[in-house]
Amino acid sequence: MSSLTFLRGVTVWEIEALVQFLHQPEEDAASWATNKGLVHVKIGHLVRTGKEERELLARGAYRGSVQILREIEMAIRERKTLDVERIWELRFLTNAILQQIIEDPNLALRLASIKSYDEHTLHHSVNVCVLSIGLGVSLNLPESLLRELAVAAILHDVGKVALPLHILQKSGPLNESEWRVMRQHPVKGADILSRLSRTNRLPMIVAAEHHIRYDGGGYPPTGEGWQSHPFSQIIAIADVYDSMTTRLPYKQGVPTGDVLTHLREEKGKGFDPDLVDMFELILFAVEKERCSSA
Repeated sequence: MSSLTFLRGVTVWEIEALVQFLHQPEEDAASWATNKGLVHVKIGHLVRTGKEERELLARGAYRGSVQILREIEMAIRERKTLDVERIWELRFLTNAILQQIIEDPNLALRLASIKSYDEHTLHHSVNVCVLSIGLGVSLNLPESLLRELAVAAILHDVGKVALPLHILQKSGPLNESEWRVMRQHPVKGADILSRLSRTNRLPMIVAAEHHIRYDGGGYPPTGEGWQSHPFSQIIAIADVYDSMTTRLPYKQGVPTGDVLTHLREEKGKGFDPDLVDMFELILFAVEKERCSSA
């Protein structure tokens, strides 16, 4: 049984060291971690089998990303200054996920199957990140842009942290007044991210635009002829797919085929048609892989 756990307080150096280790000759993983002083990374029996190893590292980075998002949420709710170092740690963790998806693009959808009822918003953010990476890899985006896409995607919903908990944690559908509050989260997210120094503006742009439709509708309202950033359009598809397929206390998850039907119906309206076509190819590739291994 293999295991890889990121504990609270994991540092950028520890993530870098772990990634380097996985590309080195065989060595006992647990002993190596102890000797290196990786106190926030716990490694069980690690079996190097290519695909399984990539998935193990990606899942560990996934859990580490959820933990850092949890700490960011706590800081914002406590009205503390958001530490830019947390963003840089997210960058390294999402890059660890990215490297594995580059080697195995179908890993994106396997990772996005990780769900949590209790921390839906946090897991949703990481799922949107991995799905966006998968779509970006399929589009042959250069690695430098994929790294920026990953960070923008994982922070796309940060504005929800500024919303009242009774709305975020409601166990049933929102009423119209609650939806008016919920629709404020893109602007709130852009405001939060605009205060960070030493970071680029893409996460702020994506946070503001990820609910703007391809045809200019959606929210927040835009001027005539508005064209969202390509990253916002990629993330919009990942966002809808994960939201629709996730089962919550008040709704069942929608089958993948029905989500695909929705995306097709919204081609050229809600979503970029070329991106929908590419996402459909990803879904078919994963289904083909699943059937061949069954």
